[in-house]
Amino acid sequence: MKQELRAFSSVDKTEDPEVFVRFLDAINQFDMVQTLKRHTLDAMQIQPGHHILDVGCGLGDTIRMAAELVGPSGRAVGIDQSETMLAEARKRSQSSAIPIEFKHCNAQSLDFPDNTFDGCRADRVLLYVDDPRVVLSEMARVTKPGGRVVNFEPDWQTTVVDALNKSLTRRITDFWCDSLPNAWIGRQLSRLQKDVGLVDATVFGLTLTLPTYKLFNDLFMVEATVASAVQNGAITTDEAEEWLGSLKDSDRAGQFFFGNTGFIVSGRKPK
Repeated sequence: MKQELRAFSSVDKTEDPEVFVRFLDAINQFDMVQTLKRHTLDAMQIQPGHHILDVGCGLGDTIRMAAELVGPSGRAVGIDQSETMLAEARKRSQSSAIPIEFKHCNAQSLDFPDNTFDGCRADRVLLYVDDPRVVLSEMARVTKPGGRVVNFEPDWQTTVVDALNKSLTRRITDFWCDSLPNAWIGRQLSRLQKDVGLVDATVFGLTLTLPTYKLFNDLFMVEATVASAVQNGAITTDEAEEWLGSLKDSDRAGQFFFGNTGFIVSGRKPK
C-alpha cells in the first residue's frame, strides 16, 4: 500500500481509494474488531423501533448489525464523507432485510435536526477529523435526550512493537503517532464527551495484537510511514533499513509482536 494511514481523512482524493476498502475488509476480519463493534452496539442499548446513526459508516458493516436490532419499525442511517465507501456500503446492503439509509455527509456538520436519533456511534473517525470536539457536539445534538453517544478510538501512543533497538523504535513510533491528526484521541474521549455535555460515561479498553510483519505492514502501511520518517529527517535511511530488517528477522523466527490499545466510551445525553 502506498498511502499512509492518515490518508483516511481524504480517501476519495488518494491515488487508489480502493486501498482503503481493502484495508477495512482486512481489519474487520479480526475478532477484536468484531468485538468492538458488538460492544459499541451494546453500549447504545438499542431497542426495536430505535433510530440509530453511524457516523463514518465505512463499508456499512456496523449499521447493518444495528439495522437487525432496530427491526422494520426502526431507522438505521450511515453517513460518510467518502463516496467510495458509500458506494460500497450501498452495494453490500442491498440484500438487507431492513432498509438502511446512506448519506454523504461531513461529520462536523451533520445534516439532521436536533434530537433525531436514539443512539449515535462513531468508530475510528475522530482520529482523522479536524476538530473532534465539534464532531462529538454534533453527535450529541442529533441524539435524543436520554440517548447514548458511543465512540471507539485507538490511542496511537499505546503502540508497542517488539524490536531490539529501543531508542530507534521510540523515535519511529513517536513520529508515527505525531503524523496522525489526533493520535491521543483514545485517552481524550472521556473528557471530550463531558465537554459537550454528555454524562454517565463508561469506558472499556480493547487491545489489537498482530502476529506477523505482513499483517502489520498490510494493515497499517508501516513501510510508507517509515519512508516518510526518513523524508522528514526523523530517522536515517540506514536506521529505516535496520528497523524494518529487524522486524522481518523477528517475523521469520516466529517472534514478531505488535499491539495497540483503543477505548470505547459511552455517554448519555441528559434529559
